[in-house]
Amino acid sequence: MESLGEMNLSGTAIEELPSSIRYLIRLYSLKLSNCKNFTNLPCSIYELQNLQFVYLRGCQKLVRFPNKVIPTNSNDIAGSLTLPNLFHLYIEGANLSEIDFLGTLDCWSRLGILDLSGSNFVRLPEWITKFVNMQELNLVGCKRLVDIPDLPPNIHSVDVSGCISLERFPKLPNILEGKELERHRRMDLSNCWRLLDIAANFSDHFLIACKQLSVGVVFPGSEVPMWFNCRKNLKKPVKNCDISFEIPRDLRWEKKGLALSVAFETPFKFGSFYAVIHVYEEKIYGVMFEFGSTIFESAHVWLLYVPFCKMDEYVKLNQSTWPRPPFMCRASFYRDYDPLYFKSCGVHLVVPQEEGGG
Repeated sequence: MESLGEMNLSGTAIEELPSSIRYLIRLYSLKLSNCKNFTNLPCSIYELQNLQFVYLRGCQKLVRFPNKVIPTNSNDIAGSLTLPNLFHLYIEGANLSEIDFLGTLDCWSRLGILDLSGSNFVRLPEWITKFVNMQELNLVGCKRLVDIPDLPPNIHSVDVSGCISLERFPKLPNILEGKELERHRRMDLSNCWRLLDIAANFSDHFLIACKQLSVGVVFPGSEVPMWFNCRKNLKKPVKNCDISFEIPRDLRWEKKGLALSVAFETPFKFGSFYAVIHVYEEKIYGVMFEFGSTIFESAHVWLLYVPFCKMDEYVKLNQSTWPRPPFMCRASFYRDYDPLYFKSCGVHLVVPQEEGGG
């Protein structure tokens, strides 16, 4: 059994793991998702030096992790490290009321994805910044979460949708103004109604800072941001929304891109909608926005920034094959099935400030 590398007990009636799991010294993947009766992890779990992937999704009776026991007579420093190779940790749907155990782990430079969705803790600890290579943090539906004092320095994706009590997020204004986290690519703030003036803090400085990275944001609101240079407010919600815009004569393609945005009312069913860009009626870029399991309580705004270099990847062309500016483009937003009502739509040409952009 010492050679066992992967253990998958997902969906079983198991209630706890035995302390003898410490002897599975080559175990790198542990899957216990949807074990509805699972309540307890042994302290010996921390002795697994090669464990990289832990899946505890849907373990509703798991309310806490064990306290770390520090050996008093061990001369093996490497052997006494706590989960030093942990890379992905998924605890979505458990009912954790505290996450202090994370601060005792020794995977500060290793942990890349952390999913604590559905947990009951109130404050994200400040030591979360020590996870220097974390790229994805999911806190979906953490309904008691009030405060996010800081974020890991290289985070790419933050999902706090459904965090209905969240009211303190000091980094958010700087993020949305492009002053921090240039590598940020995705942020979902759906139903975070206590974060006041989200749209007011959002500017294209954030998009300029993203440079050649695509980035998307979802937040509560009823109209496309006012700083968009091409906007259409609709007199009544519609199922499809088109807007035309011009690529100016003096545009240089490098470090430029387009921001697309729509404000939509609550969809009747889960699903998706599409955003497509046409040049002279030829499709040059398309993207699908998926709602997933999010239940929107009211109108929201979706915004996506796409660098022109990413559009080239989409159509497998280079910018020399594009029409010579100026030329007209059209952005279309629509859904194939079931009504989704758009309230406004917009397109914004993102240009660095030194070139006279907004």
